[in-house]
Amino acid sequence: MQPTTRQATVEDIAELINIGLKTYRETFASFYPQSVMNQYLNEAFSVDKLKNELQHDQSQFWLLEIEGTCAGYLKVNWGNAQTEMQDESGLEVERIYLALEYKGKGFGKLLFEKAREIAKTLNRSSMWLGVWENNQQAIAFYKSQGFVVAGTHNFQMGDICDTDYIMTLALADG
Repeated sequence: MQPTTRQATVEDIAELINIGLKTYRETFASFYPQSVMNQYLNEAFSVDKLKNELQHDQSQFWLLEIEGTCAGYLKVNWGNAQTEMQDESGLEVERIYLALEYKGKGFGKLLFEKAREIAKTLNRSSMWLGVWENNQQAIAFYKSQGFVVAGTHNFQMGDICDTDYIMTLALADG
């Protein structure tokens, strides 16, 4: 299984929607009522929303492909594309989504390393992300990459308000 990454374009919207819906459901469907999940997914993975995100000049999407199959993707933001301002010179890792069958095989780390490479290229001094407080697998992964919990924020799923940890990583040569 030789992985490749490539920057996504608007021509990849259908692929982004498919892998986004798949991975989000795999990770979170058992925690929310189906109606809440469907409402969130319809908004978060709409063609118009993804097209706007793809066209923002301070965001990048990177597809992870394995043997011709989209296995996941990375989305990073900086500047005014960040979902909230944590650090003006920071890079937000908004999404690292990986299909269940590819987890635990080093592919998440590959996407993380792509984010670190982008941060270095853009001369960012830190990286940050939000992760649901109950997503222990993701929290453990981010801690293994050097992130620390620096605070919290609310994440709205329909009428459910969850708490996300804000995790940060200082970059030595940002």
